Amino acid sequence: MFLFLTTLATAGEPVDQAAYKKEYGTRTPAPAQTAALNRCLAAWGDHPFGDDISSTEVRIVPATVRVMGFGGAEPKDLLATDYPQLVLIETSVSAATRTTYELQNPNGWYCFHTATTVLGQNRINLACGAKLANSRDSGVAVLAEDETGKGDGGVVVLGEIEVNRGTCAD
Repeated sequence: MFLFLTTLATAGEPVDQAAYKKEYGTRTPAPAQTAALNRCLAAWGDHPFGDDISSTEVRIVPATVRVMGFGGAEPKDLLATDYPQLVLIETSVSAATRTTYELQNPNGWYCFHTATTVLGQNRINLACGAKLANSRDSGVAVLAEDETGKGDGGVVVLGEIEVNRGTCAD
């Protein structure tokens, strides 16, 4: 289930493409990554990236596995950009742990390839204005908090997915 809560402030002064690339690295996606990104773009409908993203510079957050608090680093995107930035978050697995995603670019378009949560929680702290989609159109939820009954495109077993949306300025 996606829970929307107002808890976070947005990132600081926006940076340009060169500064973002220096901090996080961006590159053109591989064909399988392009396919995942295209599914997210279809879910969003209207987007600023055009019809062919195969040569678009995107940030690719590598796959992570976290078990009982140990494993890969929790994904962070803390820089605000002065342009729309497409970010693919590769497959993640959280088992008996909480994984927090800090996605704080208000111009970020965040695409989850897929996520598996077993006896754990995925917490997504999302900036106001940022976009979020999952590249999967089906999933499974077993004894999990998911009002759609289909895992919102991932696999959730005895777990929870929570989205905390940042406060928007008036």
